[in-house]
Amino acid sequence: MPAGVYVRTGATTRRAEPEQVQSLILQGRNLSYDEQPTGAPPLSPEEVVGLCRRIGKRAGKTVTPENLESWGVLVRQGEDFLPTHAFDLLAGRSTHFATVQCACFKGTQKGRFIDRMDAEGPIDEQVEQAFRFVLRNIRLRTRIDGLYRVEDYEVPEAALREAIVNAVVHRDYLKHAFIQVAVYDDRVEVSSPGGLYGGLTLAQALRGGSSYRNRVLAELFFKMDLVEHWGSGISKMCDSCRAAAVSEPTFSDDGESFVVTFCRQKNAEKPETVLPPPPVPRRKLTSNEVAILNYLKEHESIANRQARELTGLSVSRVAALLARLAKEQYIEVSGEARTRIYRLASALGDGLLSPSSEDE
Repeated sequence: MPAGVYVRTGATTRRAEPEQVQSLILQGRNLSYDEQPTGAPPLSPEEVVGLCRRIGKRAGKTVTPENLESWGVLVRQGEDFLPTHAFDLLAGRSTHFATVQCACFKGTQKGRFIDRMDAEGPIDEQVEQAFRFVLRNIRLRTRIDGLYRVEDYEVPEAALREAIVNAVVHRDYLKHAFIQVAVYDDRVEVSSPGGLYGGLTLAQALRGGSSYRNRVLAELFFKMDLVEHWGSGISKMCDSCRAAAVSEPTFSDDGESFVVTFCRQKNAEKPETVLPPPPVPRRKLTSNEVAILNYLKEHESIANRQARELTGLSVSRVAALLARLAKEQYIEVSGEARTRIYRLASALGDGLLSPSSEDE
């Protein structure tokens, strides 16, 4: 190391930056940056409990300090807990560079801004902020489904969210650079500092290979239902685009950053043209359906697992119940498979419901 550390990128060899050397040392010891203690003083009980509650709310179960310790988010020191980098990132108290920079440019190159925003705070909330930023700056495309005109975003929502999640989970947090989400006239780019990790090549990644730079964050995002399962990110993006009949994203890695590029659709329209869904007649609700709707009046969202705990029904019966409520416009759905969550439809009133019939 005194003579310098060099890395190979494609056909070139270059001297590694100090933060890259630090990352290589951790990799050689089979350690990840996010599980390392920050060196900060012990956490207060309020800080620990606050993160337990926030992760527990997303995961749909009770999370204890001991859980965080076993997952590598905390390190015990006697009766105290010390923060790791994962704790700081999940609690939103991390470095200046742990931010997602979002920008919408006029034209096809960086230059004139139309819109810009920095997504800050806990990194899982940064995902949602960046996702909403892109949706407000891209258009809807129109297609016909049966008798109805259906409009959805020119970049499939599931693919876009997956790209941002992957950037946040797998970036190199030692690198003095930001995640960047850029919207151009012809494309959307999500750039993650650090490139692929652990000797993984782009060809291997496209075939489903995976290597995890931030093991703790990857595990926590899985537990919070923000990722479906490890190593599925690229295939999920491609599958979502194929299902929506749009061009699949392209991927590039130059050793400095990993970039996902989505093509924007030429036949898209402005979001303001969204049509209201066709009316659906109301019917009598079962007591289980009422229980779910009343739960949503007091909580932000519900997942299949929480609905099962609430009703005592099986996975398939809860899935059918939630699908029926969504079809009849009592609830709204976002995400796919393990990441799917349900929220109360905005048109539903605030009063508590009472069951109108027996459970099926």
